Amino acid sequence: MIYSAVGEIVSFQGREFVSTAKNEAGFALFGPYETFAPGQYSVAFKVHLPSDQRDAVLDTEICCLVDIVSDFGHSSIAQRHGLASMLKDDEATILMDFELKEARVLEFRIYSYGVAPLFVGSDREVTAKAANGSRFSPILARDDDPHDELFVGHFRNFLDLYYKGAKITPTPEGTVVHFLGVRFVVKNPEDFQLIWEILQSNVYNFNTEHDVCVIDIGMNVGLASLYFAGMPNVKIVHGFEPFEVPFKRAVQHFALNPERQGKIRPHLFGLGGQAEELSVLYDEAATISGSVRGRSSGIETTISIRDASEVLSRIIEEVRHQGLQIVVKMDCEGSEFGILERLDASGLLSEIRILMMEWHKWWSPDRTQRELISRLTKNGFDVLDHTDPFNPHAGMLYGIRTAAA
Repeated sequence: MIYSAVGEIVSFQGREFVSTAKNEAGFALFGPYETFAPGQYSVAFKVHLPSDQRDAVLDTEICCLVDIVSDFGHSSIAQRHGLASMLKDDEATILMDFELKEARVLEFRIYSYGVAPLFVGSDREVTAKAANGSRFSPILARDDDPHDELFVGHFRNFLDLYYKGAKITPTPEGTVVHFLGVRFVVKNPEDFQLIWEILQSNVYNFNTEHDVCVIDIGMNVGLASLYFAGMPNVKIVHGFEPFEVPFKRAVQHFALNPERQGKIRPHLFGLGGQAEELSVLYDEAATISGSVRGRSSGIETTISIRDASEVLSRIIEEVRHQGLQIVVKMDCEGSEFGILERLDASGLLSEIRILMMEWHKWWSPDRTQRELISRLTKNGFDVLDHTDPFNPHAGMLYGIRTAAA
């Protein structure tokens, strides 16, 4: 028997599905109210977007919630969100592992949020997992070996991403994560900060009716560039990163996202107030804090910095002929002071429509966000200052020009 509160039962490729319409929210499936003995299990939920609707739904849309409950919905055992990126295949499957310490009467439910039509398979195959061994993980099969100390040491971070809808794949080369429409490899603990800031907190989210070119100053491992490339009205992303290690990781990440890669132009050099070649100390495991001033310890490396005005003037001239406006994201560990000074002197600040910047406090107590804000307001920007006064390292500024200065 199929228990369903919304949608209609249809046959598709020889199987029964519940078909729900857009804007139709509710439980497409619930039940089956069967008793399961103590043990470890895996259940496969079959749910996908109709093929003719897939291009109309952004990968980041949360289309449904799958969960496992007992006590007629009063006790939650496990749950997971279904992102559109996971549902764009006729054989799309959301797997959930769970463990019972005592016998329970269970329901395996799929709740449609109504953001898109869904085909929900009525058969939810439940498999009992092997009884040998003691490790149990919703991510790993019982006999899997993650081959990765980072995965083991930060398992709870990966588990949190998994329950938010991420697909987690441990490999000998690192853990591949497919989350909110972006594929990437987690190699350092600080990668979780990038994931949280860029993909979850949306610190670089913007909305405009215009087609734009995004300038990503401080590209790091490429997550922000990929985030921007997923926006329909972003036509080109120019990413600038002076350090070779994060640059190579960014290129790897772009290759993992071929549907976004074509928009991105990566550059292995940084931008600054002047052109220079620098030899600095660098820590490969701490890419977030990589600065043109280097670190107190690490491996000596040579980086190339180019005049921000010269580089951006060429890009601005090129995209102007394409009818694109300029959006700048800047996170360059203190170099923002010299860059803004140079762009101000050359008259290029007035060419920027939106600027999103993490500014850094640690270069000098005499240089504050007031210096940056005054340059922006002088050039016609309205500025939102989101600096946390209790953060000794950095703060967020957002500048928007709604009219010509």
